[in-house]
Amino acid sequence: MKKIIISDCDGILTDGTSIYTQDGKIAKIYGSYDTEAIKSAVDNEIDFLFVSNDNNGWPITKKRLDEYKNRGWCEYTLATGKERKELVKKYKDEGYFVIFVGDSISDIPAGKEANLFCTTNNGFDEVKSECYYASDRNGGNGGFAQIIYTVINYINDRAHEFV
Repeated sequence: MKKIIISDCDGILTDGTSIYTQDGKIAKIYGSYDTEAIKSAVDNEIDFLFVSNDNNGWPITKKRLDEYKNRGWCEYTLATGKERKELVKKYKDEGYFVIFVGDSISDIPAGKEANLFCTTNNGFDEVKSECYYASDRNGGNGGFAQIIYTVINYINDRAHEFV
């Protein structure tokens, strides 16, 4: 069975901080832990689709995601909460086991539609209460890496189901 992690970006890959100057949004803060974990997931035949609803910060997010895409590790797109739920449905219909990672209230419908729903420690409490797993680290500080390693272990423990 094919597997995919569909993940939000801000608050998951980043700590949720956006840095503004008088010229507008100029930076986001990303952690260093996630790249190795993403590579491990790719090595375990898990695909990635990153989604963002931050139109203003999209050039920043896209620049970071291009580093992963150029290695052949992911795809990405802008997507609202409703569109995220539709993406989860689409991939499930294509035979994927879908893991959705999100941190905000608008992520709950997509998370409920997924096979597994995960969040980082800085996710809203309402999101945590709906999740299979909530990391004990924040996004941008190893939380996404913890989720990835948990997902890899989950899949490996049930390898017979993913043949």
